[in-house]
Amino acid sequence: MDTELRSLNLSSCNLDSESIRILIHSLLLNDQVSELDLSSNAIKVDGFKYISIYISQRSLKYLSHALTLTPSLQHLSLDHCALKSPQVELLAGGVRQSPSLYGLSLKHNRISYQAAPWIAAMLINDDPIEMYWQSSDYIRRGLQRLDLTGNNLQYTMNSLAQALYGNRSLTELVLSNCQIYPNECAVLAEALLSNHHVQVLDLSCNPLSGGGSDEGIQAIKSMLAKNHFLRELNLAEAGLDSSEAIALAECLPENSTLTRLDLSRNPQITMAGVLALSISIKMNHTLTFLDINIPPNDVDLAQLQNEIVAICTRNMQRRCDDEATSTHDKYPPIKTTPSSSTLSTASSTTSFPPGSHAVVRMEQQLENQTMEKPSPRGSYASHHHQHEDTAITKCMHDSEAACSRFDISI
Repeated sequence: MDTELRSLNLSSCNLDSESIRILIHSLLLNDQVSELDLSSNAIKVDGFKYISIYISQRSLKYLSHALTLTPSLQHLSLDHCALKSPQVELLAGGVRQSPSLYGLSLKHNRISYQAAPWIAAMLINDDPIEMYWQSSDYIRRGLQRLDLTGNNLQYTMNSLAQALYGNRSLTELVLSNCQIYPNECAVLAEALLSNHHVQVLDLSCNPLSGGGSDEGIQAIKSMLAKNHFLRELNLAEAGLDSSEAIALAECLPENSTLTRLDLSRNPQITMAGVLALSISIKMNHTLTFLDINIPPNDVDLAQLQNEIVAICTRNMQRRCDDEATSTHDKYPPIKTTPSSSTLSTASSTTSFPPGSHAVVRMEQQLENQTMEKPSPRGSYASHHHQHEDTAITKCMHDSEAACSRFDISI
């Protein structure tokens, strides 16, 4: 109901905290007031607290509305803002309707299970994903990254999982230190069996093995065996032991997309678990990073760890080789005649892929050199092998950097 009240002057009215509480409650229910004067009242601590709630609610309301109108905002961080469920409710509508927002961080707030419907609402895609053209790139509408680190999300996984079943935009979900227990982890993992878009999942610092139950890890194992989209999984400091490491190891030969698996800070993973991982990773061709801590001065575990790193390095080099081959196939060298006039005409009138002008110039130089001094490999081979050598050198450099922490050489 619109009361048409826009200005309210309550100065010098001897308002106490209870009066302000009632006033603020009424304003929040039907907020049309644009000017409020509470001067010359003996407002105490509780009264100021109610006023701050009112300001906070209105600010978030305006922010939520602004999100629907701003075509350029891509990332919003509201970390450490003491947000609770009512504030998340206010934000949800704006986040969902934003034409450009792709990243939302709500780390270390006071969000609880009461906010579950509103978190889910941010992720629900009612209509097919809207795509629009901007700067020669397709942009996907809808949240792509959501970080809820440090909020107590116990009892919220059912709502979140239901949203993930139909979500087609989210690619990264961070739920670190969110009090997720094995049964809720299982619900989330089941949803990811049907979700074909989430590529990064962070479940670190959660009691995934709480109460001695392996329900959550078994569900993750089943998901990894069938999910062909998840690329990074963080299970650091999740209370895992060797039996659960073995369960994860069993699914690695069947998985063809996971590139990073973090099992660090799980001290209960001992020899049996590390041994299982070192064996199964030999039958995996995509994992390039597997982090696991071992006790100092344990020679046997260090040897197994080195074997794991060696396989990860092999997979990294294979991936770099595949990428180099793919790039070469996409933009192959352009064969030309030695005539400089022909090269000039082609480069000025023909549409080439990005970088192909450089290829033309390289071909010209190489062929001119060939005319002066024959080369057994030829101009095409020289350019092709130079490209591959550069890619492999970069790959090996990245691999050496990744392995430096383990004090091994490759």
